[in-house]
Amino acid sequence: MVSIMTDQTYKQALNQARKELEKLLQQELELTTRIAKLRQTVGILAQLCHEEPYPPGALQDITPIANLKLVDACRLVLRASVEPLTADEIREGLVRLGYDTNQTNIIASIHTTLRRLAETGEVLDEFEKDGKKAYRFKVLPAGPGVAVIVPSETAVIIPKKKKKN
Repeated sequence: MVSIMTDQTYKQALNQARKELEKLLQQELELTTRIAKLRQTVGILAQLCHEEPYPPGALQDITPIANLKLVDACRLVLRASVEPLTADEIREGLVRLGYDTNQTNIIASIHTTLRRLAETGEVLDEFEKDGKKAYRFKVLPAGPGVAVIVPSETAVIIPKKKKKN
């Protein structure tokens, strides 16, 4: 017997696929955030124990922090924080991760990276801490299938400056 799919069954399949995709994307966001926090924890504890974060042969599938591009390392630091972070705080987070911050003008590179992430809409740059611009990821997990932007209690939202023509 040959089964013929109708428009209705296609729509049902589409809606079901959309719901599953939304659920999986939410889980991915939550896992990515948790992984970023654990990377920082492992980095800090390894420093305190005078050990490498990932000994040779352990956790083979983990990309060593040293092999990450600066933009990816900054993303990890931002994902691990629910509070907006300044460029200096992101540099501190990179150090805690074990990322090499001894390169020339690392803070300028971080500022450039953050500006580009803000331009693409990946991070929000509407915050200020201690008179400095602060950044954070645009979307935070808020429950199954829901993502919201949560204002920080310690940061001040400042209006964006209008670009001059």
